Amino acid sequence: MGWALDQVKEKVALLRHLPSDAEKPEISRAAHYEQIARVLITGPSDVNELRHYYRQVSNCNYMTKHGK
Repeated sequence: MGWALDQVKEKVALLRHLPSDAEKPEISRAAHYEQIARVLITGPSDVNELRHYYRQVSNCNYMTKHGK
């Protein structure tokens, strides 16, 4: 995505006919996330253990750290 952002910055830098009192363009990348799945966690454990497991799994850092 860095390449696309650089391309946009280059194109904006080519603009020469902006009004003198125009604000400097601010360029940033917007990330949009959509729900792609729902997960149901069940098991013989009590609700508090399942909740703890859910919080670990739903945390993106957990997935990265554990190679999943």
